Amino acid sequence: MLKLTLAKTLILSLFFVASLVSAHNDKQAFIDFMLPAIRKAQYQILAQRQLIEHYYQQCSKTKHLLPAQMARLNQLNVEYKLPTITRCSDSNWKILLRRIDIIPASLALAQAIHESGWGRSRFAQEGHNYFGQWCYEAGCGMVPFKRSAQARFEVRKFESVYQSVKHYMYNLNTHDAYLKLRIMRSTLRAHDSKSLGIQLAQALESYSQKKETYGVKITNIIEQNNLDEFEMRHRTLS
Repeated sequence: MLKLTLAKTLILSLFFVASLVSAHNDKQAFIDFMLPAIRKAQYQILAQRQLIEHYYQQCSKTKHLLPAQMARLNQLNVEYKLPTITRCSDSNWKILLRRIDIIPASLALAQAIHESGWGRSRFAQEGHNYFGQWCYEAGCGMVPFKRSAQARFEVRKFESVYQSVKHYMYNLNTHDAYLKLRIMRSTLRAHDSKSLGIQLAQALESYSQKKETYGVKITNIIEQNNLDEFEMRHRTLS
């Protein structure tokens, strides 16, 4: 009987260890899956930011942009929901640069983990939606099974994980609800602060009906999974 008990205990222990290893591998696989799309979106934003910084420096020196440069500047103004301009002096560089900046990978990964259940949710698997983004036109996405009869929102569908990441970052960079996050990010950048994801998580109360507790949850995910290691330490393309 003792031998059987020991053998059973050993088997259960091995099964438990195997389960932990499998869970760890599954989590790492999800991070490896999401990270390339996050990096691609970050570098696209950084390329835009670098261009705006170049235009700002040129305007500061010459008070003038070439017609093609002004056209490109206005394309970005429209894209980031700001007024178009005709002269260098009309541009609000501070607001534009505040909007054209990256979302830390640690924050993006933590929100994807939370919103998609490590990629296991129906919306992630059927619609590449990893961040719980909604839309409000009939047929624009997937209808949640538990949506109330009065609700009209749908969970948006995307063509790829990159499109989901890109839309998520664009939302945080342009929506009025996340102005606090953008101001905080700009201040932290100026002081070269570390652990940006953890600090910016505290400005996500508008992202969820859970308000302040949502930021605490995202912070815990970052810390428990050591997601800080994926933050970019520089805001340049080099």
